[in-house]
Amino acid sequence: MASMDSQQVFTNDYDIGLTDINFGEGQEIYFTDMSGRFGRVDLRANDHSSRTYFRLSDKKIGGFGVNPNNRSQICTASLDRTMKIFDTRKAQSCNWTQFDDEYETFETPALYNSRLSVSIASWNATNDIVCNGYDDTVRIFQLGKDPRKWIHDYNTPDAELEPTHTLTHNCKSGKWVSILKARWQQFPQDQVQKFAIANMKKFIDVYDRDGNMLAHLSDPWMTNVPATCNFHPTENWLVGGGQR
Repeated sequence: MASMDSQQVFTNDYDIGLTDINFGEGQEIYFTDMSGRFGRVDLRANDHSSRTYFRLSDKKIGGFGVNPNNRSQICTASLDRTMKIFDTRKAQSCNWTQFDDEYETFETPALYNSRLSVSIASWNATNDIVCNGYDDTVRIFQLGKDPRKWIHDYNTPDAELEPTHTLTHNCKSGKWVSILKARWQQFPQDQVQKFAIANMKKFIDVYDRDGNMLAHLSDPWMTNVPATCNFHPTENWLVGGGQR
């Protein structure tokens, strides 16, 4: 959750089909679900069960990231083997879906096509996106460091994105281990943009925005794969856990 408010905690039960949750514009919460939908809830409304849905894929969206420099822009990772950028201000008719519903979709300025499904996409403050999936790679897309270019509209140089850096990483977690997901540290106090991702050999790996490994962490007490891991928003502290 991209929030610094220690009084706000939001949770999600897996059995209701949500796959990821983030804060969006203002007092909105964004979320994605197993059927490829994106939804938002306005916390200022009295009825938090009132949700607005959009269709972003016909298959599961495993996770998504919000652009810290423009929170109306998101990147999604999907079972349909794509990582896509969407502009949530620009709704349009959805004429490609196989579902018999009337949800709109968003304009897609750019996308990346992967060989296999994509599990997560995470966006950081220097406009880098990291994603990983089942093709045993972690990919970093450096989209430009000047935040001023992202305040209103952003069009990538090419609609078909190409990764700036590609790292080999065992991302096939199998049946009994949660899906591995790379996530950026939100507000690094040391100004080093870095992300963490679990390793199937029971390590947590930390990389910078240029793909350099900063840490390869383990401990005798770490007896299982720390599949779900994340940074403290500002400090260089990590938490990770998984099934025994």
